[in-house]
Amino acid sequence: MARLRSCAELPARLGRACASYRTHARILAHLPGALSGVAKSVLLRTGSYEPPVADVERRGGLPYPSYLPNEWVVQRILPRFATLDEDEARRREASLAYAELLGDEFSGRIPQAALNACKGQPLLRFPILLDDKAQADEAAARLLARGHYAVHWYFRPFFPGALDLGAYGLSADDPRLADYDARFSGVLGLPTERGADAAREAAGIVGDLLRA
Repeated sequence: MARLRSCAELPARLGRACASYRTHARILAHLPGALSGVAKSVLLRTGSYEPPVADVERRGGLPYPSYLPNEWVVQRILPRFATLDEDEARRREASLAYAELLGDEFSGRIPQAALNACKGQPLLRFPILLDDKAQADEAAARLLARGHYAVHWYFRPFFPGALDLGAYGLSADDPRLADYDARFSGVLGLPTERGADAAREAAGIVGDLLRA
Protein backbone atom coordinates (compact mmCIF):
# COMPACT_ATOMS: atom_id res chain seq x y z
CA MET A 1 0.00 0.00 0.00
CA ALA A 2 2.86 2.36 0.78
CA ARG A 3 4.31 1.81 -2.70
CA LEU A 4 0.90 2.55 -4.22
CA ARG A 5 0.59 5.77 -2.26
CA SER A 6 4.06 6.79 -3.43
CA CYS A 7 2.96 6.83 -7.09
CA ALA A 8 2.71 10.25 -8.67
CA GLU A 9 -0.57 11.75 -9.80
CA LEU A 10 -1.58 11.13 -13.39
CA PRO A 11 -0.41 14.04 -15.58
CA ALA A 12 -3.25 16.16 -16.95
CA ARG A 13 -2.38 15.34 -20.56
CA LEU A 14 -2.64 11.62 -19.93
CA GLY A 15 -5.89 12.16 -18.08
CA ARG A 16 -7.35 13.95 -21.09
CA ALA A 17 -6.09 11.18 -23.36
CA CYS A 18 -7.83 8.58 -21.18
CA ALA A 19 -11.12 10.50 -21.33
CA SER A 20 -11.01 10.83 -25.13
CA TYR A 21 -9.63 7.35 -25.91
CA ARG A 22 -12.91 5.70 -26.88
CA THR A 23 -13.92 8.61 -29.12
CA HIS A 24 -10.56 8.62 -30.88
CA ALA A 25 -10.56 4.84 -31.23
CA ARG A 26 -14.00 4.88 -32.86
CA ILE A 27 -12.97 7.63 -35.27
CA LEU A 28 -9.76 5.83 -36.25
CA ALA A 29 -11.61 2.53 -36.72
CA HIS A 30 -14.08 4.09 -39.17
CA LEU A 31 -11.61 6.04 -41.29
CA PRO A 32 -10.14 4.51 -44.47
CA GLY A 33 -6.83 2.74 -43.82
CA ALA A 34 -4.41 5.38 -45.17
CA LEU A 35 -6.35 8.27 -43.64
CA SER A 36 -6.62 6.45 -40.32
CA GLY A 37 -2.84 6.05 -40.22
CA VAL A 38 -2.27 9.74 -40.88
CA ALA A 39 -4.84 10.78 -38.26
CA LYS A 40 -3.34 8.41 -35.70
CA SER A 41 0.14 9.82 -36.32
CA VAL A 42 -1.14 13.35 -35.75
CA LEU A 43 -2.93 12.37 -32.54
CA LEU A 44 0.14 10.56 -31.23
CA ARG A 45 2.41 13.48 -32.10
CA THR A 46 0.19 15.97 -30.29
CA GLY A 47 -0.11 13.69 -27.27
CA SER A 48 -3.91 13.62 -27.37
CA TYR A 49 -4.08 9.88 -28.02
CA GLU A 50 -2.53 7.01 -26.08
CA PRO A 51 -2.50 3.67 -27.94
CA PRO A 52 -3.49 0.50 -26.04
CA VAL A 53 0.05 -0.81 -26.63
CA ALA A 54 2.77 1.78 -27.24
CA ASP A 55 5.70 1.19 -29.58
CA VAL A 56 8.11 1.45 -26.66
CA GLU A 57 6.28 -1.46 -25.01
CA ARG A 58 6.66 -3.48 -28.20
CA ARG A 59 10.39 -2.89 -27.84
CA GLY A 60 10.39 -4.31 -24.31
CA GLY A 61 10.16 -1.05 -22.37
CA LEU A 62 7.55 1.08 -20.60
CA PRO A 63 6.34 4.51 -21.74
CA TYR A 64 5.74 5.98 -18.27
CA PRO A 65 6.36 5.34 -14.59
CA SER A 66 3.46 4.13 -12.45
CA TYR A 67 0.75 6.73 -11.80
CA LEU A 68 -2.29 6.89 -9.58
CA PRO A 69 -5.64 6.91 -11.41
CA ASN A 70 -7.28 10.30 -11.63
CA GLU A 71 -10.85 11.06 -10.54
CA TRP A 72 -12.29 10.40 -14.02
CA VAL A 73 -10.74 6.93 -14.11
CA VAL A 74 -11.80 6.10 -10.55
CA GLN A 75 -15.41 7.10 -11.22
CA ARG A 76 -15.51 4.65 -14.11
CA ILE A 77 -13.95 1.80 -12.17
CA LEU A 78 -16.00 1.93 -8.98
CA PRO A 79 -19.48 1.33 -10.50
CA ARG A 80 -18.18 -1.86 -12.13
CA PHE A 81 -17.77 -3.48 -8.72
CA ALA A 82 -21.54 -3.35 -8.23
CA THR A 83 -22.11 -5.51 -11.33
CA LEU A 84 -19.09 -7.78 -10.91
CA ASP A 85 -21.03 -10.75 -9.52
CA GLU A 86 -23.54 -10.60 -12.40
CA ASP A 87 -20.77 -10.30 -14.97
CA GLU A 88 -18.88 -13.26 -13.56
CA ALA A 89 -22.05 -15.35 -13.48
CA ARG A 90 -22.73 -14.62 -17.16
CA ARG A 91 -19.17 -15.52 -18.07
CA ARG A 92 -19.32 -18.79 -16.14
CA GLU A 93 -22.57 -19.73 -17.87
CA ALA A 94 -21.15 -18.84 -21.27
CA SER A 95 -17.94 -20.75 -20.69
CA LEU A 96 -19.86 -23.85 -19.60
CA ALA A 97 -22.09 -23.57 -22.68
CA TYR A 98 -19.05 -23.47 -24.96
CA ALA A 99 -17.55 -26.46 -23.16
CA GLU A 100 -20.80 -28.41 -23.51
CA LEU A 101 -21.35 -27.62 -27.20
CA LEU A 102 -17.76 -27.70 -28.45
CA GLY A 103 -15.83 -29.64 -25.83
CA ASP A 104 -16.64 -33.14 -27.06
CA GLU A 105 -16.72 -32.77 -30.82
CA PHE A 106 -13.77 -30.40 -30.98
CA SER A 107 -11.90 -31.36 -27.82
CA GLY A 108 -8.58 -31.38 -29.67
CA ARG A 109 -9.06 -27.71 -30.51
CA ILE A 110 -9.73 -26.51 -26.97
CA PRO A 111 -7.00 -26.35 -24.29
CA GLN A 112 -7.72 -28.81 -21.50
CA ALA A 113 -6.82 -26.06 -19.04
CA ALA A 114 -9.75 -24.00 -20.33
CA LEU A 115 -12.15 -26.92 -20.06
CA ASN A 116 -11.02 -27.52 -16.49
CA ALA A 117 -11.00 -23.86 -15.47
CA CYS A 118 -14.48 -23.01 -16.75
CA LYS A 119 -16.02 -25.47 -14.28
CA GLY A 120 -15.15 -23.23 -11.38
CA GLN A 121 -14.36 -19.76 -12.61
CA PRO A 122 -15.44 -17.21 -15.24
CA LEU A 123 -13.31 -16.85 -18.36
CA LEU A 124 -12.84 -13.53 -20.15
CA ARG A 125 -12.63 -15.44 -23.43
CA PHE A 126 -13.14 -19.08 -24.32
CA PRO A 127 -10.22 -20.24 -26.50
CA ILE A 128 -10.52 -22.45 -29.56
CA LEU A 129 -7.83 -23.31 -32.10
CA LEU A 130 -8.82 -23.18 -35.76
CA ASP A 131 -6.74 -24.52 -38.63
CA ASP A 132 -4.89 -21.28 -39.35
CA LYS A 133 -5.24 -17.52 -39.19
CA ALA A 134 -7.33 -17.43 -42.39
CA GLN A 135 -9.92 -19.74 -40.87
CA ALA A 136 -9.82 -17.83 -37.59
CA ASP A 137 -10.39 -14.58 -39.52
CA GLU A 138 -13.35 -16.17 -41.29
CA ALA A 139 -14.83 -17.34 -38.00
CA ALA A 140 -14.34 -13.91 -36.43
CA ALA A 141 -16.06 -12.24 -39.42
CA ARG A 142 -19.05 -14.60 -39.25
CA LEU A 143 -19.36 -14.06 -35.52
CA LEU A 144 -19.13 -10.28 -35.83
CA ALA A 145 -21.86 -10.29 -38.48
CA ARG A 146 -24.13 -11.81 -35.81
CA GLY A 147 -23.02 -9.40 -33.09
CA HIS A 148 -20.36 -11.57 -31.40
CA TYR A 149 -16.95 -9.95 -30.97
CA ALA A 150 -14.19 -12.58 -31.00
CA VAL A 151 -10.52 -11.69 -30.65
CA HIS A 152 -7.19 -13.08 -31.84
CA TRP A 153 -5.57 -13.07 -28.42
CA TYR A 154 -2.01 -14.33 -28.43
CA PHE A 155 -2.04 -15.65 -31.97
CA ARG A 156 1.39 -14.04 -32.27
CA PRO A 157 4.17 -13.80 -29.68
CA PHE A 158 4.30 -10.62 -27.57
CA PHE A 159 0.89 -9.56 -28.85
CA PRO A 160 0.38 -7.41 -30.90
CA GLY A 161 3.95 -8.14 -32.03
CA ALA A 162 7.42 -7.13 -30.87
CA LEU A 163 9.32 -4.37 -32.67
CA ASP A 164 12.59 -5.45 -31.06
CA LEU A 165 12.90 -9.21 -30.69
CA GLY A 166 16.39 -8.71 -29.28
CA ALA A 167 14.83 -7.36 -26.08
CA TYR A 168 13.41 -10.84 -25.56
CA GLY A 169 16.54 -12.74 -26.50
CA LEU A 170 15.16 -13.76 -29.91
CA SER A 171 15.80 -13.06 -33.58
CA ALA A 172 13.48 -13.07 -36.58
CA ASP A 173 14.84 -16.41 -37.80
CA ASP A 174 14.49 -18.17 -34.44
CA PRO A 175 12.77 -21.52 -35.13
CA ARG A 176 10.75 -21.14 -31.94
CA LEU A 177 8.86 -18.25 -33.53
CA ALA A 178 7.99 -20.34 -36.58
CA ASP A 179 6.85 -23.15 -34.31
CA TYR A 180 4.71 -20.75 -32.29
CA ASP A 181 3.11 -19.40 -35.45
CA ALA A 182 2.37 -22.90 -36.72
CA ARG A 183 0.76 -23.85 -33.44
CA PHE A 184 -1.16 -20.73 -32.48
CA SER A 185 -1.93 -18.56 -35.52
CA GLY A 186 -5.46 -19.96 -35.54
CA VAL A 187 -6.27 -19.14 -31.92
CA LEU A 188 -9.60 -17.39 -31.44
CA GLY A 189 -11.04 -16.10 -28.16
CA LEU A 190 -14.82 -16.54 -28.11
CA PRO A 191 -16.79 -13.90 -26.16
CA THR A 192 -18.31 -14.73 -22.78
CA GLU A 193 -19.71 -11.41 -21.57
CA ARG A 194 -23.21 -11.91 -23.02
CA GLY A 195 -24.07 -15.14 -21.24
CA ALA A 196 -25.09 -18.66 -22.20
CA ASP A 197 -27.64 -17.93 -24.96
CA ALA A 198 -25.18 -15.81 -26.92
CA ALA A 199 -22.47 -18.43 -26.35
CA ARG A 200 -24.71 -21.15 -27.77
CA GLU A 201 -25.29 -19.11 -30.91
CA ALA A 202 -21.58 -18.33 -31.25
CA ALA A 203 -20.69 -22.00 -30.73
CA GLY A 204 -23.08 -22.96 -33.50
CA ILE A 205 -21.47 -20.51 -35.90
CA VAL A 206 -17.96 -21.81 -35.18
CA GLY A 207 -19.11 -25.42 -35.24
CA ASP A 208 -20.75 -25.00 -38.65
CA LEU A 209 -17.55 -23.52 -40.04
CA LEU A 210 -15.42 -26.36 -38.71
CA ARG A 211 -17.77 -29.01 -40.07
CA ALA A 212 -17.96 -27.48 -43.56
